[in-house]
Amino acid sequence: MKISKYTFLALIAVLTGLSSCGKEDDLMDSLDKMTTLAIDVSIEDFQTSAPVTRASDNEFKTTFSTNDMIGIYAIDNGTVISKNVPYKWTGSSWDAQDQSSIYAKENDANVTYFAYYPYREAMDNKDVKSVNDLIQEFEVSSIQNTHELYTQNDLIVGTGTLSVDTRTLLFNLSHKLSLIVVDLKGERTHYYSDGYELYTKITSIDKITIGNVTSPFNYSGGNYRALVKPSASVSLDISYKSNNKTITYNKNVNGVEGKYTRMMIYGGGVSSQTTINIGDFFYSDGHISTTLDNNKTCIGVVFSLPNAEKNYGSDY
Repeated sequence: MKISKYTFLALIAVLTGLSSCGKEDDLMDSLDKMTTLAIDVSIEDFQTSAPVTRASDNEFKTTFSTNDMIGIYAIDNGTVISKNVPYKWTGSSWDAQDQSSIYAKENDANVTYFAYYPYREAMDNKDVKSVNDLIQEFEVSSIQNTHELYTQNDLIVGTGTLSVDTRTLLFNLSHKLSLIVVDLKGERTHYYSDGYELYTKITSIDKITIGNVTSPFNYSGGNYRALVKPSASVSLDISYKSNNKTITYNKNVNGVEGKYTRMMIYGGGVSSQTTINIGDFFYSDGHISTTLDNNKTCIGVVFSLPNAEKNYGSDY
């Protein structure tokens, strides 16, 4: 059970102040100035490390799910008074998960608060007195190959702002790791105008290592994601096959705190563009042609030509 400094002082006051009515009155006055805080949490999403080309990207939006847990610290002039106190999201509120809650005393400007997600009980045994300590002590797993393992390594941290009027502690959390996204493709077989491209299928993955992550999260198809500690030299070691061709990629990329770097990797292929025109035929295999091909299944006709919005953080 975690007990804050103020709770502990209140218990001492109870034990030592029973002999005097005056002391009892002082105790009640002290308790009146102590309050259990409501917790409110917001999150800043991952931002691109490349020039912004779209207003939003919902792929990298972060939201809490029911039963997600955060840990909260309270520090008074360098002394930890509340350590790794767990709070769980019920879907409508944050509820304390043990016999302790985060308390505040009015007009106590010396106490600072910070919270982090995902909560880890192992942090109880870490020497954490600041946000920087927490980031340093948080261990990033090399295995992130499921959605659960991926999210359990997505460290987000923020300091708290105390509102005495509403008795609310507001945390604005931001991502402290770097997100590296690699989009693997085979050989490019068709390269159309407006950014539309066709590639051969990936037949097997031999190796995909991103920084210290040896098993990244396969978000979809050839899209892999890994959360790593920020570094100017995050190494990529990738080898995969498309049909009978082996495609390898070895390079260092810049991993920036709170940002994602997106890489498209492919096995070469055609480099000249084919222009798409209004009235062209679109086939079930993804091909487009100006004349009707009776040997293919036509599923549509091009009637507009919007500019493709593709944002790869770094080029291949």
